[in-house]
Amino acid sequence: MPVDLDRNLLPSRLADLAMMRPLDGLMSEVTTGFVVIIRVGSPGDPLAVELAHTYGAGLDGDQTPAVLDFHTQLAQTEDHPTIPPVSRSGAQELQAVQRFMLAQCCFAAPLMKRGVSTMTDHITVGRALNKDLVLRAPGVSKLHGWFEVEGDSVQVTDAGSKNGTFVGGQRLDPRTPTTLPAGESVTFSTIEVVLCSTTTFWNLLRSG
Repeated sequence: MPVDLDRNLLPSRLADLAMMRPLDGLMSEVTTGFVVIIRVGSPGDPLAVELAHTYGAGLDGDQTPAVLDFHTQLAQTEDHPTIPPVSRSGAQELQAVQRFMLAQCCFAAPLMKRGVSTMTDHITVGRALNKDLVLRAPGVSKLHGWFEVEGDSVQVTDAGSKNGTFVGGQRLDPRTPTTLPAGESVTFSTIEVVLCSTTTFWNLLRSG
C-alpha cells in the first residue's frame, strides 16, 4: 500500500481482507461488489471508534462508542460548487478514490446488509445502531438515507433527514433515488463517503 494511504486508511477487517486475499476471495465476502470509504477526523474521532466497533477492527481496546443525544442536531453544512456526478473508467475511479483517501483519515466498510436493519430491500444509513452503515455523528439522522444496488448500478436516497444528503454539491430531494457512480462521493449531513468498486479498492491497496 502506498505510504500516504497506509497512514490515512485506518485499520479495518475489509482492508485486511484486501491485503491478504486474492480478488475473487474479497469479492466472495463483499457480495454487492462495492465498498464505501468514510472520511473521519482522526483515529480517536467518535465516528471512527464506532465504525471500528461495528466492522470488527478496534482502533484502541479501551475506547467505546460515544453516547449521542436522542435528537438530531442541526449541522452547519458548507456550500460546495455544484458538480454533476459523472461515470468514470476504472483508472479514473481509482484516481478519484485515491485523492479522497489522501486528503484525510478514512475508514473502509463493505456496502452491504448487516442483518440488523428492518428495511430488507435497502442498505440503510444512519446514526442508529441498527442501520447497515452506522455513522455516529450528531448531525446524522437515525435513518438518514439508504443505498440500493442493482448489478453495477448504485442509487442513494435521502430519507427526509434533518440535515440532508448531498451529491455533487446538490441537496437531494427526499425519497428520490439518485444514481451514484463509482468514484463519486455522497455527503450525509457533514459526513463524506465515497463509493468504490471492490476491484478498485483491492487494486488501490496493492498498488504500492
